[in-house]
Amino acid sequence: MRKSMQTNPLLVHTELGQVRKCQFSNPGNNHVFGYTATKDPEGAREVTGIWKQHTASPPVVKGQTSTSPVPDFKTMNKLAAIDGLTSAKELPSFRASHMVTVKPFDVTKSQKSPSLPSDRSHKHTYGMASSYRSAEVIRACGPEEPPVKWLVQGAYQDAWVQDNASKDLSSEKRPYIPPVPTRAVLGHSFGAAKHLAAPDTTEPWKMAKFLRAGPRVTAYMGGSTISGAAALRKQSAALAAQPTEIPAAQ
Repeated sequence: MRKSMQTNPLLVHTELGQVRKCQFSNPGNNHVFGYTATKDPEGAREVTGIWKQHTASPPVVKGQTSTSPVPDFKTMNKLAAIDGLTSAKELPSFRASHMVTVKPFDVTKSQKSPSLPSDRSHKHTYGMASSYRSAEVIRACGPEEPPVKWLVQGAYQDAWVQDNASKDLSSEKRPYIPPVPTRAVLGHSFGAAKHLAAPDTTEPWKMAKFLRAGPRVTAYMGGSTISGAAALRKQSAALAAQPTEIPAAQ
């Protein structure tokens, strides 16, 4: 048997109770399937375990020439807008002819620190004084600070109770105004009354000539649908139950 015949699925049959044999030639044990990406020498351990500090550029002293001037894009964009340039394609040529660099920082010149009010006067204090009373506090509690004695004795609580008691006494003289129900309340009460009302079992009034005529379509009769034949049988039974008058003989 040729080796190619062992990989032909049309010629190799499965054996009863055995696993189906592999019908293709596998590569060697050292073969790796798929794409093998090149490993980065700086892995997660180096990134998380080693801190690389930023090295700032050397300061440029005023009066010295810098080897790599820093362009001032903000100023150049402003000049381009003043000249009427509206597209980004025109900016490179404009920047080449109107190069503006950032002013060098002079490290030899000391910078003035911001002055604070406490530097000019040692008596200056920050924050709001305890004696200050806002307009809202004055409107609610008065222009003067309440004494501590009133706070300890609960004088404000007694004043609040007396104020509300006087309001209750004055409300008795006022006429009683009954509450006005809303549309939602009226709708709920109407639906509840309709649901709790007893069903109407009276037979609807009909003319005498239409008593034996049944309905031609399905009718809705108090929660159930009754076909035309059933309604006709119901009406016929009702007429049969009524007493019939026998005319007197002449």
